[in-house]
Amino acid sequence: QVQPIERSTVPRGAQGVEMLRLTFVRPCGGAETPIPIEEIHLQRKGLGFSSDIAGVYVVGEGDRLSSRAVVARSGALDVRLRGVTLRPCDTVPLHVVVDFSADASVAGEHRFELRGSAPILAPGAILEIASFPALLSTAHISPYRSGVVSVADLELPSRVRYGGGQVVSRIAAT
Repeated sequence: QVQPIERSTVPRGAQGVEMLRLTFVRPCGGAETPIPIEEIHLQRKGLGFSSDIAGVYVVGEGDRLSSRAVVARSGALDVRLRGVTLRPCDTVPLHVVVDFSADASVAGEHRFELRGSAPILAPGAILEIASFPALLSTAHISPYRSGVVSVADLELPSRVRYGGGQVVSRIAAT
């Protein structure tokens, strides 16, 4: 099962942004031999430059399961997985995660799709791919970094009087 992640805007330099969720399900019964999932072939699409993407990798159950893959100028990339196997009755969720460059183009748009007629290399497996293309999976690059700003009211240095040039409020932003 392939599920794009609904996303709108991410800041330049954002790390670990989930772009695509893959769920592998192996029914019970049949051969007991574990089936390795070795590689996922992806295509970056959308307005924006491939250089906006610092790296792409796959995580699952909180563990990083691949080395960082670099997006080619054509948008193609192959992510090689380490130690991912499907046993009978298994459900294995994998997440395609992206690190955006700190100098990514503002207003760039990026999405990831499985590439080609055999996008997943899993020797010994016959894969049926169910996808949900109607969902949005585009990340728009914002020029701003996100964060939390706390505001506190401070005491006024004197009473407010009639006339111009008066201090009517003081705040501390952190």
